[in-house]
Amino acid sequence: MDDGQGMVKLTDVVDVQVLQDLQDKFAKATGMASITVDLKGPVTRPSNFTEFCMEFTRKASEGCRRCEACDLKGGKQAADTKRPAIVPCHAGLVDFAAPIIVDGKQIGSIIGGQVLDAPPDLEHFRSYAKEIGVDPEKYAAAVQKIHILPREQIEAAAELLYFVAGTISRAAFRRKKTSEEIVSFQQSAQE
Repeated sequence: MDDGQGMVKLTDVVDVQVLQDLQDKFAKATGMASITVDLKGPVTRPSNFTEFCMEFTRKASEGCRRCEACDLKGGKQAADTKRPAIVPCHAGLVDFAAPIIVDGKQIGSIIGGQVLDAPPDLEHFRSYAKEIGVDPEKYAAAVQKIHILPREQIEAAAELLYFVAGTISRAAFRRKKTSEEIVSFQQSAQE
């Protein structure tokens, strides 16, 4: 139930298939991307990830490294503030994170986004493509396919995932406490 350091693991308290189904439905309903991560990285498959992210940014080794760091950073920021964190990703898209917290400790996050809140500055994206080792013209073409959504809609989606993450957190906490009580009862019975 924990990682040996007293930390509960996300995959021990939440069914990964339930998380996958939840994020798939969220992604389909909103047109946004979603993934669930623990403190080490992804625990689910990406849902509705864009070509911009999957075929270009994440396929470049430097881009992938930065993506994984952004996923973890957004989740930590959300956990620190106890609110959903809406953050620009390193590549220039808008992402958000909702922390999953058990017993006061963050054990994961639900990440969403891969959208824009304004038309893209194509020269900026071409320049960034060179920085991470991606074809600038293909990168600029891919970013033009990204959904542009009003900031209010992005904030509403972040709040929805925050609500869901809170529900998951409370259920995971109850499951952890029940498991601890069972172990305590078993130890008492053996004595």
